[in-house]
This record gives sequence, C-alpha cells and structure tokens, in this order.
Amino acid sequence: LYNVGNPEQRAHALKAENDRRRAAGEPEKLPEENYYGWLVNDKLPELNALF
Repeated sequence: LYNVGNPEQRAHALKAENDRRRAAGEPEKLPEENYYGWLVNDKLPELNALF
C-alpha cells in the first residue's frame, strides 16, 4: 500500500528541489515513498480475521 497523496504537488516540489540542486552542483533527490506494505504483511492474520 502506498499512501503518499498529492502526486502532482510532490512532483512539482521535487522538480524545483532538483533544479536547485543541479544549479548548486549537488546530486538529485529521488522521489520518496511512504510504504506501509510491511505493516499489512505483519498484521495479515489479524486482518484476515476481520474479513
């Protein structure tokens, strides 16, 4: 499950940040993910009991 929201806003912000980094000779920043799959996998028996 990915729950990061506002993809267009985050893309514009990342582009602006990477434009600034390139101008300063710094490495580009990669997109960030907020990954909750591990939590689902860890709680799968409990979730299965609910459904």
